[in-house]
Amino acid sequence: MDELSALVERARTGDLEAFDEIVRRFQDMAYGCAYAILGDFHLAEDAAQEAFVEAYRSLSTLEEAGAFPGWFHRIVVRRCGRITRRKSVPAVPIDTVDVAAHGGDPARLAEHSELAGAVAEAIGALPEDERMVTTLFYIDGYSHNDIARFLDVSASQVNNRLHASRQRLKKRMVNMVADSLKSNKPGPEFSKSLFNGISLDKWWINPDAAHYEIENGEIVVCNPEGKGPALQVEVGGRSWIDYRVGVDVRAEETPHGGDWPWNVQWCPNNTRAYLQLFGTERFIAAYWNSAREEHFTHTAVTTIPTPFDTWMRFEVTVGSNGWAEFFLDGKYYFASFFPQGLAGMLGLQVNWLSGTRVRLRNLTITFNKPTPEQLRELETDAMTNWEEFKRGEIEAGREHQFSDPRLWPPGNMESTKQG
Repeated sequence: MDELSALVERARTGDLEAFDEIVRRFQDMAYGCAYAILGDFHLAEDAAQEAFVEAYRSLSTLEEAGAFPGWFHRIVVRRCGRITRRKSVPAVPIDTVDVAAHGGDPARLAEHSELAGAVAEAIGALPEDERMVTTLFYIDGYSHNDIARFLDVSASQVNNRLHASRQRLKKRMVNMVADSLKSNKPGPEFSKSLFNGISLDKWWINPDAAHYEIENGEIVVCNPEGKGPALQVEVGGRSWIDYRVGVDVRAEETPHGGDWPWNVQWCPNNTRAYLQLFGTERFIAAYWNSAREEHFTHTAVTTIPTPFDTWMRFEVTVGSNGWAEFFLDGKYYFASFFPQGLAGMLGLQVNWLSGTRVRLRNLTITFNKPTPEQLRELETDAMTNWEEFKRGEIEAGREHQFSDPRLWPPGNMESTKQG
């Protein structure tokens, strides 16, 4: 426990190596707990990952480092509740089977599916308290004391519940449960993917540039007059830096007004830097200086394909050293330096002076070395972040170009996980 407390204290300071060790110690416990509640291996992994991200972000609220196990258990349970509300969980879940893992043999495939169903049904039939200790014990052989600290119960209660569940399951089914849990638990790559591909769904929108609608989870942007931007938003917080952000883009060849081809740009540094994909097969990098004079740090006219009616993945990395890199469909194109740095709220602007219809989906961000503050700002209501940013602008004697923005309705896009 002293060693765990020391790891928690280090993680509070943003030490990711310490937090990685905490994840390794508790990932099977979090996963087992989530499976006992949700009854689905894949949803359990989602819940466990979300719980670790929330725990890292909220470590400052943990009063005693030694109380981490019970505190973290409550976070896992809360995340499971959210997943239950937003997804339909089957009453008797059957694990999705990887055909390749069984050599494509229909007989083995059917046997595995039948076994998974039997195990899920057997675990699901246990009383809740027995189901929890059984899952935690057999998923990785956690001791009675470890389980007791996690569930905030006595070791004798754990022993009694485990004994009762064994009586219900009988020996053959106990072995099946143990084998199924161990074969489906997350591997060592679990901790490496915690902060990858977090979806962006809380935005401030400039009401004077909000020509959009939602269709099947896609953002459809169109301002037929082509005056100003068709969509202009902000996300994140003032501490944001050192990340990769991306969006799927599809321009539709429709009659449109305006002077420029379709364009989509990420705007780090509180929209004083512009990383733009242009509809004439080029990237542009530009920034504003303190006097609000525009300087083009790099203009690239390339042979990148930007056809109409085709989905493209537009991504940029925003580094703490002032450099940004451009990618299209995963291919690196060029880097550009921004002397004023790139830390700050992130903006997204679509179709400056263009009336073309553009579709967006899968807006995600991956932090290279996330800090608790960055994750707090990611989770915080966008209104709060925006007000903090505006207050900082006023204190610094600057006026921001947007006024009276409104909140993007959260939950329009499903979370995606990208390695």
